Amino acid sequence: MKKQTEDVAEKCAAFGYIGNSFKKFINNYFKDCQKLISKVENKEFKKKNLEEIVEFYNSNCH
Repeated sequence: MKKQTEDVAEKCAAFGYIGNSFKKFINNYFKDCQKLISKVENKEFKKKNLEEIVEFYNSNCH
């Protein structure tokens, strides 16, 4: 996974890890974007929406 502000992609985790600790992963990796964290907490974004989560981050959180 690579944020627009990063030069190099970061290996975030295997899908099993994300499935078991999805909110923990989001809270850690996207800790600089409270709007995104709130959307995950409110279940607007779920683990199946990982691509949309990254797109939201890149569009709304810099």
